[in-house]
Amino acid sequence: MRRCTAAGAFPSRPWGARALWLIRGQQRVVGIVAAEVARTLSAAPRRRTLISLRSAQIGRRLKGAIMGVEQNMETVRKGYAAFSAGDMDTLMALYSDDAVHLVPGASRISGAHQGKENILALYGMLFELSGGTLQIGVENVLSDGGDRVLAIHTASMEKDGESITQTDALLFSFADGKVAEIQDFFVDIAMNDRLYS
Repeated sequence: MRRCTAAGAFPSRPWGARALWLIRGQQRVVGIVAAEVARTLSAAPRRRTLISLRSAQIGRRLKGAIMGVEQNMETVRKGYAAFSAGDMDTLMALYSDDAVHLVPGASRISGAHQGKENILALYGMLFELSGGTLQIGVENVLSDGGDRVLAIHTASMEKDGESITQTDALLFSFADGKVAEIQDFFVDIAMNDRLYS
């Protein structure tokens, strides 16, 4: 029959046997711990490699997204510069073939102008109805961090002997690096209707 000491630490054995029993127990524990440490260390490089690969993939995607956002914003700036210079070839090169420009209101320029030819006709009408006096000055170009860019600009023109300046905005949506859609926003749609009636 085995008896425990008062402390209950191990069975009652002569001190030599107790020491041997403790040493063997410790060896078993040390062996188990050593095996577990070795297994963990052998798996660690694979884990680190997987984590490094995932981090690199995420980093490339993030870098690509940031570059895409910057390119979209730069495309909008180039578009404004081309429009102001009357360089319609450069401007249309920034648009997809089936791009659409949406103009709200009830004026002669209102509606959905789809395709490059219709968009060019819209821009021609802007110049015609302003008597060639339309001037656009970009104030801000903002991004949603994705495929949309908001440009706020000042539009100035002479109409019926009156100088008119108003703040407008264009929301550009991109697909495959090209302008796919433009949506006009006006501070005063009624005034815009009057200007382009």
